[in-house]
Amino acid sequence: MNSTFISIGKISKPHGVRGVLKFIADYNFNEDFFKATALFIQQGNTNLPYIIESIERPGTYEYLVKFEDVNQREVSEKLAKKEVFTTQENLDKWVIEEEEYDSFSYLVGFDLFNQNQELLGKIEDVLELPQHELAQLNINGKEVLIPLDENLIIEIDEEKHAIHIHIVDGLLDIYL
Repeated sequence: MNSTFISIGKISKPHGVRGVLKFIADYNFNEDFFKATALFIQQGNTNLPYIIESIERPGTYEYLVKFEDVNQREVSEKLAKKEVFTTQENLDKWVIEEEEYDSFSYLVGFDLFNQNQELLGKIEDVLELPQHELAQLNINGKEVLIPLDENLIIEIDEEKHAIHIHIVDGLLDIYL
């Protein structure tokens, strides 16, 4: 049987030094996802299977995945920014249907603009804190955290992978 592969998200970055990877899913998965035995990661024109050792869920669309034979940060760094795939059959079993996103994790990779249409940078990660979420960017070689709050967001353009946000006066001065 020839399976069709569906993109289900992206590896954002290594988590720690033992090969654990942070995976940002495009979907909210049910408990069946934690029973998965493998995920496929794009390597060139091929989707290679990676056997799952463990999966944790620190946030709604965030997963910490440990694959067999990925035991060092150097190895896990090679998988950063790669797309993750599964079969349509698995996706149908795992996905919790939702009306709308309840997390901003899907914004990883989006360009972040301020209220003056100035590009600040690309969102590298979204940190989920109990009170709110933060966009993590790298501006001039420095890590910058921008609050993702409904009241500050001017526009999210999913087609252009861009978000326009009102940056509070003085916020960037803390970092730059």
